[in-house]
Amino acid sequence: MPVVDFAQFAYYPALTCTDGEHMAYGHLTQNDKESLLPIFELSHQRSAQSLSDSAEMIRSTIGKLPFILDL
Repeated sequence: MPVVDFAQFAYYPALTCTDGEHMAYGHLTQNDKESLLPIFELSHQRSAQSLSDSAEMIRSTIGKLPFILDL
């Protein structure tokens, strides 16, 4: 598990697995994304068969940046 220095982040937004929240995060500048440590709440999407679809959405949204996964 990676070690995270929480002092380097200015804000810890709680984001759900909705298209809108992922789209909004995607529109942030790279500098803004790097100053946040988002907390993604893993939840079942209505059209999804399983939680793996939500997990994949998080992976594609966040890229290689650190995040917290709330189960």
